Parts: sequence; structure tokens; C-alpha cells
Amino acid sequence: MVKGFRHSQWKLALGIALCAVGLPFSGQAQSPGDVIRIGNSPIEQSQYESYWNQLLNLSGPATPAATQGSGQDSNALSPATSATDPQVLEKELIRNLQISQTRLRPIIGLSGSSVLTGSITNRNKKAVTVSSVNFEIIGPDGSLVQTTSAVPEPATVQPGATVTFQKQLPSVPFRGRTVRVSNPAVAIQGGI
Repeated sequence: MVKGFRHSQWKLALGIALCAVGLPFSGQAQSPGDVIRIGNSPIEQSQYESYWNQLLNLSGPATPAATQGSGQDSNALSPATSATDPQVLEKELIRNLQISQTRLRPIIGLSGSSVLTGSITNRNKKAVTVSSVNFEIIGPDGSLVQTTSAVPEPATVQPGATVTFQKQLPSVPFRGRTVRVSNPAVAIQGGI
């Protein structure tokens, strides 16, 4: 009976077995309807769908890359790539977040401790959810004392808005310490 199976029957049997365990069969064609919608708004969903369609090549052939000597920078990204690539979009969003007014203050009544305060302004045209603002505490001799992060309140910063953050540092004395922004300075939730 096993000898009687043709190649196409094996392929069909393998496809049924893979589908039964939830794995896609390589013989199945993908379609735009197979893309799962991710994102909170229709704009975010559209960006993700466009990105995944490009990855799966559902939208047709990819646009040709810039060629050497064409007068275009080969490292420059096309507007379509920068609009759909989540990593490029994330870097752009982070670049338009401004951290200001960072300082250490003593915590009254808790000797040898301090609180880090500051603000963050969203210069983007869309709201950004900030999961952390990252800092380094520098000692009087210029050495790194501690790294820490703070979350602004509220974490979702609307376009043009400025929100504050604070972080208690119970083991960092106030005197002689300075604050500098780490690299990366900000982490945003979900990339976009």
C-alpha cells in the first residue's frame, strides 16, 4: 500500500498532517487576507500590513534598489521603506523625543538618597508610548555610579505634549552626583 502512493499523494498527506498540527504547508499560496492585523489604529494596521506584504512579496515585485553611480546615495532609504520599516520608524520617533530638565534632588528625611526628575516632549505628529527614559548617574570623580530608567506619567505622550517623570534612588546620595542621558536615551513600546 505504501508503494502505491504517488508523489502528489505524499504531498497531499504531508500537507494535511502539517495543517492538523497548525504548521503552514509550503504548497499553500499566501494571500493578503492571511495577514493578521496588528496595531491600535487603522493607520498602524495599514503600516504593519504593508510591511508584511512586502516581506511576503504579496504586493508584487519589490522596487529596484538604487544602483551604483546613479547619483543616489546607496545607503539612503526610499520614502516607502522608511514609512513601512518598523525599525526605521522607531528611530525616527525616538529622534523626535526631547528630554529636558533632568536633575537630582535630595529626598528629605531619607539621608543618602535622591530623586531623579525631568520631562520629555513629543515632537512627532503622532502619540508615542515611552516605556523608559534611560540615565546614568555620574559620581564626583566622573565615574559611573549607577544606571537607571524612569517611565513618564502618562507613558503615552501626545503630539506636542510634555510630560514629567521621576525615579527614586534610595542608594544614591544627592551631593556631587550628576545625571546624563544614556544611549539609547529612550525605549518606546512596540516600536511604533
